[in-house]
Amino acid sequence: MSKANERTPRRGKPQSPIVRSEVCSGIYVRSTMQPVRDPRDMETFMREYADRHNRIRREWLSRVEQAAQSIIDTGDSPKLIAEDARQALGLCKAVRHCIEQGDDAVTAFEAFQLGLVVERIGIRPWEPHAARGAKVLAGARAGHEAVHGSPKQKKRRYRQYVEMWEKIQQEEPHLSVSGIDCAVAGHFGVNPKTIQRARLQEKN
Repeated sequence: MSKANERTPRRGKPQSPIVRSEVCSGIYVRSTMQPVRDPRDMETFMREYADRHNRIRREWLSRVEQAAQSIIDTGDSPKLIAEDARQALGLCKAVRHCIEQGDDAVTAFEAFQLGLVVERIGIRPWEPHAARGAKVLAGARAGHEAVHGSPKQKKRRYRQYVEMWEKIQQEEPHLSVSGIDCAVAGHFGVNPKTIQRARLQEKN
């Protein structure tokens, strides 16, 4: 082979074992950074993977348990938040038990339920404000319907406006659109803009 055809080595930073072409499976042993070629290497990889994720879970559980226990110990939290904290402690124990048993499916389910409880503890202080806001909105909606009618009543009323508008247009073709709006508004005792709004809504 001539020197022209010889491949010169690439300069620069060497490739990581993770991206080299010989790592076909994409799995490597963390301790050696070498591709998995031996069943014993696969066992090492799976053990390291499980240990790492279990350590992350335990650290998160410890933080949740500390926060929940502090809520219970203070004694000045609202009743619902204290109940959520007790439920969180029970779920932490359930998740730890599932991790020890090696049941990943049940562990994921219990951890999901625990996450919901933790999120609920965070939004509990805002529930009274949300309840007051809902009450104000309900009162405003009831007052609006008392003055202007419900959506069904408004739709039926708008239909009457449009029917009257079309009747006047046929009987008085010389009238302009705004003139017909004023005539219908005078008949029903409403603003011409209301007739215009009803007419445009009927078209859509």
